[in-house]
Amino acid sequence: MLAKGLRADFHDHALQAIPVCLAKFKEKRQGVIDEIQSTLESIMMCIEFGEIMEILDAAVKKEKLPLAKQNIAIFMERSIRTTFIDQLEEIVDKLAPLAVAFTDDKDANLRDQGLIVLGVLLARVPTQSQKYIDPLI
Repeated sequence: MLAKGLRADFHDHALQAIPVCLAKFKEKRQGVIDEIQSTLESIMMCIEFGEIMEILDAAVKKEKLPLAKQNIAIFMERSIRTTFIDQLEEIVDKLAPLAVAFTDDKDANLRDQGLIVLGVLLARVPTQSQKYIDPLI
């Protein structure tokens, strides 16, 4: 609720909350996961997607559980859908390799979610993301 009410004034606190929320994706209960996703969506109203690319990269590299990585990929997909295209064009070179890494995992659900992220990225910024999809085909 603080993120929704304060918006720009909550910016610094939102950046601090992102790694904590991403770390909580280890939780197995779906109700908790849904609340974390909702919290992250509210936090994203306060910051730009490009500001958290290093945090996302670190969280993906640090995480070992496929379920947690899948939830991070779901968060990425939702964020891509709501981010302005001009901002996506600036970060596609950081974002697409993360999604491609998901497609190389041994877990089928994570691979599927990685392909969904790439598909949404291709739909939003086709010219920049095509070079990451061609090697997969």
